[in-house]
Amino acid sequence: MAIATVLPSRQPRSGPVQVTLGQFIRFESAAGNRRVQVVDDIRTQGEWDEQKDYYLQLRRQIASQVRTGSLDPKSLGIFATTVHDKKRDRYGAVAAGLERFRRAHRVEVLGVPARVLWSEEGLRVSADPEATLRIDGDRYATKLYLLKDELEPNTVIAALQLLRETHRLPGARVAILDCERGRLIRDTRLNAHSPLVLRLTAGNFANTWTALEVGQQ
Repeated sequence: MAIATVLPSRQPRSGPVQVTLGQFIRFESAAGNRRVQVVDDIRTQGEWDEQKDYYLQLRRQIASQVRTGSLDPKSLGIFATTVHDKKRDRYGAVAAGLERFRRAHRVEVLGVPARVLWSEEGLRVSADPEATLRIDGDRYATKLYLLKDELEPNTVIAALQLLRETHRLPGARVAILDCERGRLIRDTRLNAHSPLVLRLTAGNFANTWTALEVGQQ
């Protein structure tokens, strides 16, 4: 038998929750209690603050390169030596991982994909892959993952499906590049069930957010 619980009077925010694709990947790749913590961290972080955006300088360097049709890990490594020492090791690890990736694959930068807003199940996700890359002959709309925690391919099915739905162009595929590991997670694991996985994951995110808003823990 279900037990009714009286919740606090606070009402959840109106309208859908809006997050970035990077935040959605953080949520999907987390497990158990960590998923709730990820949503709570995003929910309570407040307005974006340039000073608190840990990877902002690195993202800007990468974006500047991509706009000029290049992705040069060696220059990113040099740049990493110029930033604050709290960021130096992390930025350097990303540059080193990208260098391993470049050595292992034939990579060509083709441009910057458009930012597309995906919306369903009470959630809006800003799908913003940083680069269109030709990798070993195949073209990919590619999301660059910069965080320290390693991505496992089976934990980002929803994110890959979301990219496929927002950036599926003729002759193009989608992928997430785990930069520090130099590992490309391709869309090869997607199948007929993946759209449902995406919608269940989006619903889980939105429902977790709402439960935290009203104090249901």
